[in-house]
Amino acid sequence: MPKGAEMEIDNTRAIALASYTLLGKLIAVMKRDALINDQQIATAVQSARRVLEEDGDPTGVQAGLFLEGLQEGLLGS
Repeated sequence: MPKGAEMEIDNTRAIALASYTLLGKLIAVMKRDALINDQQIATAVQSARRVLEEDGDPTGVQAGLFLEGLQEGLLGS
């Protein structure tokens, strides 16, 4: 794999991790402050997964699975 492609993959992974972490922390703070409840989180994740996975794109499917993992971490389900 060319050096530039490796750097692009590393950058993509870093951005994905940062986004995932930010989203998780934001939801956790909103939940803590009673601005969002478990049902709202579950509904939002279901809706987001449907949009991300609707065309079968592997990246969207992977993103949907990450959201499911985030939901499980936040709700303990």
